[in-house]
Amino acid sequence: MSSLIKEIKGKIGIIILNWNGLQDTIECVDSVLDQTYQRFKIYLIDNGSQNNEAHFLEEMYADNSSIQIIKFKKNLGFTGAHNLIFKNFIQKKNFEYIALLNNDAVVEPGWLENMVKCAEEEQCDMVSCKMLQYKNKKFVDTLGFTLLNTGDVVPTYRYERADNFQERFRNWGPSGGAALIRISMLEEIGFFDDYFNNGYEDSEFCVRATLLGYKCIFEPNAVLYHKGSVSINKIRNYKYSLKFQKNILYTICKLLPLTVLLLNFPFLLLRNISLLIVGVLTLNFRLSKIIVHSTFSFLVSDLSEVLVRRRKFHSKYKLISTFKILRLQKLFISFYWTYLKRLFVEGKKGVVLTKLTGKN
Repeated sequence: MSSLIKEIKGKIGIIILNWNGLQDTIECVDSVLDQTYQRFKIYLIDNGSQNNEAHFLEEMYADNSSIQIIKFKKNLGFTGAHNLIFKNFIQKKNFEYIALLNNDAVVEPGWLENMVKCAEEEQCDMVSCKMLQYKNKKFVDTLGFTLLNTGDVVPTYRYERADNFQERFRNWGPSGGAALIRISMLEEIGFFDDYFNNGYEDSEFCVRATLLGYKCIFEPNAVLYHKGSVSINKIRNYKYSLKFQKNILYTICKLLPLTVLLLNFPFLLLRNISLLIVGVLTLNFRLSKIIVHSTFSFLVSDLSEVLVRRRKFHSKYKLISTFKILRLQKLFISFYWTYLKRLFVEGKKGVVLTKLTGKN
């Protein structure tokens, strides 16, 4: 083990949420227990599951001192649960890092050690993993996030071959499904925004951190396999898709400097028009309805709140330069072309339209 890793002041806190996914959670936790780096404490949260799943988890891991099981009587959502655990447990310990892990992921034995090694060697504040598809391990699920010039925060290199990515690189931040985050950064900028519940909270967090000058590095040797939105698929409906689109608008309006907003607006408009056209061409009028409904709902119901939060954010923090933000953004056309190609050329209608309205 690297001497850099041995110098870490405290254990690493790992948060894993269970919500009606007992078997997935057991497979996930067991893979973490098999890590080459063992200085960790798992906070295994039952987020209001049914069928007495919390009891089963307590029985299974009762004798393991590396695991603390915490039961919530109701589902607090991804945001609420993580914020509460961070405030009431993580901050009270001598942790230098926090690791987030979806319960529908299975990690390789060197996952945690390689993330810590990357953070120490690169002196970065966030580390993103090589998250591969569980059912087809040759292909990428995500390597982290990037910000498009429409304001969308999207997974990088999804569907690309995994063996094409063997070097570290900088991105906008890690997926909340698998991440290492430095505690000192969280104490400076906060954790997840309470505007969110389930979906896009990690995207907003990553943009916020990058805009404030913090750095995320992709670590190719931190490998895991992701089953993909097992919990989200239980609640994915029109209401969820509507909120997902509003989350994008909220993130843009709250965080981006005015100059960047104005320069990005034509691309956002073009993106929405394109999605409306796709909805018509595919006879998916639900997609078109979501785009229109979310925009008007946000303007009527959410805009005043986001403007208050925007003023508070921009008065408190100093952001990186507008030029640097624009340089770090990616053109939306290349990203959306990948999805449209899969839709019209490969005929994968159901999968593609799901991704366009609610991230995996």
